[in-house]
Amino acid sequence: MDSSIASVLRSGIQVAVDSAAKHLNPATRSELLGPDFAKFACSGTGKSLLGLACYADGLRVVVGVLLADGQISEQELQDAEGFLAEVGAHFEKLRPEYQDCAPFVGANLRRFVDRYRTDGGTFGFKNETTKWAGLTICKNIADRCDDRGALEALSQVLLVAAERMVHADGVHRDEEVFLRQLREELGADSAETESETSESEDYGPLLTLEIAEQFRNDDFAGSLDSFVAIDDAAAESLSRHKGNLDLHGLTSLSDAAAESLSRHEGELWLRPSLRSGGIRRGIGRVR
Repeated sequence: MDSSIASVLRSGIQVAVDSAAKHLNPATRSELLGPDFAKFACSGTGKSLLGLACYADGLRVVVGVLLADGQISEQELQDAEGFLAEVGAHFEKLRPEYQDCAPFVGANLRRFVDRYRTDGGTFGFKNETTKWAGLTICKNIADRCDDRGALEALSQVLLVAAERMVHADGVHRDEEVFLRQLREELGADSAETESETSESEDYGPLLTLEIAEQFRNDDFAGSLDSFVAIDDAAAESLSRHKGNLDLHGLTSLSDAAAESLSRHEGELWLRPSLRSGGIRRGIGRVR
């Protein structure tokens, strides 16, 4: 999971930064970064600061998930090590008080997280001014340049990373609460509602029985998580699949489809909003 979470966040953040970069230049820097962050970028376009701010947002999410159930296990730290070490290297350069946390491995990784969780300084977990710095800058760009690309890319990758971390070792009740609060902070619930409405009107990518059978026979080269809807026959077929199922893209389930998927014996990934109704009977295995 370590490389997966680090890779997911790194690639998503890069998309957000690249999308925003076309609007950032020395002339627009102060306006787009905003008064709270422009003071940190005295020269250049502000792209480097935006990248740091986005990584700080990623760190906030990762540590938030680690803290959600009230304890941080060694396995959780190990799973998040790749991203924590990457961001820790930035903090070490920016904030002298983090220098004794390097190298960011083993016991030093826990020291880094413990220090960050009580940190009220710039980009610290307790600093309300720089909280969601990357999202704030991306929203400024969205509002002033009529371009939501960076904002949507960053919001999406933060939520995806959080959900993958939570689902990796079973969902604790407090982690579900954290995800719900994160969705509210990111504005993801309203965005998802709009997306689902649009997808419903367009009928979206439908996972059919033919595709399900191809997947079970290893003849399907794509990813099931790209589908937003599934027909009942496909769900029945996939319930007999001997392996894990990532159906995180689904935005709705019929009662029959939910009943079928609840009988699946492997790991099953669904977005939190679908883990209800008929499928709740199988919630112990649902990710």
